[in-house]
Amino acid sequence: GQVLLVLGLGERKGQLAHAKAEYEEYLAWYPTGEGAERVRQRLDALLSAGGKAPTKTAERETPSFLDFDWFGSVGTQYRHEEMWDSITGTLPIDSSLLSDLTFSTRARSESWVVRSLTTGSYRNDFLDNGPGNQARITAVYVDASQRGGPWSGTVGRQPGNTAGLPSRFDGLRLSYQIAAPWRLTLRGGLPVELSNSDHIDTHHYLYGVSLDYSQSFERGAHSGHLDGQLFGLQQRTESLVDRTGVGAELRYVDDGLFVASYADYDIYFGRLNTALLSGNWQVTPETSFNVFIDYRYSPLLVTSNALQGQLIDGQPVTHLSDLAAIYSQSELRQLALDRTPRSFSASGGGSQQLTSDVQVALDVSAARLTGTPASGGVEGTPSTGWEMSYYPQLIVSSLFTQGDVATLGVRYFDGSISDTISHTGVSAAQITG
Repeated sequence: GQVLLVLGLGERKGQLAHAKAEYEEYLAWYPTGEGAERVRQRLDALLSAGGKAPTKTAERETPSFLDFDWFGSVGTQYRHEEMWDSITGTLPIDSSLLSDLTFSTRARSESWVVRSLTTGSYRNDFLDNGPGNQARITAVYVDASQRGGPWSGTVGRQPGNTAGLPSRFDGLRLSYQIAAPWRLTLRGGLPVELSNSDHIDTHHYLYGVSLDYSQSFERGAHSGHLDGQLFGLQQRTESLVDRTGVGAELRYVDDGLFVASYADYDIYFGRLNTALLSGNWQVTPETSFNVFIDYRYSPLLVTSNALQGQLIDGQPVTHLSDLAAIYSQSELRQLALDRTPRSFSASGGGSQQLTSDVQVALDVSAARLTGTPASGGVEGTPSTGWEMSYYPQLIVSSLFTQGDVATLGVRYFDGSISDTISHTGVSAAQITG
């Protein structure tokens, strides 16, 4: 219900193209679970009704023939930015044309629903000394789900960000519903860095398995949802182990509480790679608290990090196999640990409604990035030390006109290099007619 409440805003406002894109993007990131099934029903009803509001009849409709729909959008914008000072005069920083493409299809039969999604962007750089033209291919995949059956799968460039995977990968996801509420999923493919997404990188590959749980429940007058995941995966680079991770995710939500946690332990390095905890508690309609804790190796701890700063005959080393000819496996593992700092950040805060129009809020955060030692001919880096931030806010509605929102805040940042004080003052009003 909370998923559809957020995603359905565009549909309720009559922005059908935007709503379709929202639904497709949600399914790309979260292809399984009860929330995904509800979003699929909403999308099916929206497309089959030609943009009309979904009805129970439309949701239950099962075509006896192949039903095909498609949707796409193209957008472009020109960006120009200059910097001026009294010595050098005007200096162009950016002059580029940014173009975005989204194209999706959906085919339904009595037994299957098959969807595809293609999204990407292209940047035309008009500067003589600029970074050049750049292409970014975000997603190109086909997703198939069995109607009333246990099987589903995705092939192509698809979202990760689950089961220890990177944010994108080129490959295959195959999922089987063992028994409600359990699902077994196999994944395999090639990791994708979006900064180099105009080609397929065959030097790295990964494979893994996950066991997913998803269950809604009623507790008196309240409803809630619990879902979680156990996973294991291995990533390799040029036949060398990059990382071997095992971990778990757990999410709980009900009418007043949301908690999400994630842990990824690397058994190859013997290190906790990532640990996250996020929560929001609506104590009363007027009072809420939030907390966020993030510990991780930054970037992700992999053997390929040993390449950082390494030179052979004065040239940067780009292949791990070249470094493996010089160092042993344990030495490569130690070099990767030496080149990868750990980051810790935490924040907590809350808000209190004083009157119907006045609210106060406070957020406090702390962050630290560890240093790295010198090794393998590469210099070390210092730690940032603890950096603190304090941000109280006063939020007033209907201050000048009915329905406007005014925000006044002061942020104090206690950093390792400097301390700064900044203030914000924003007033926004919505005019309808």
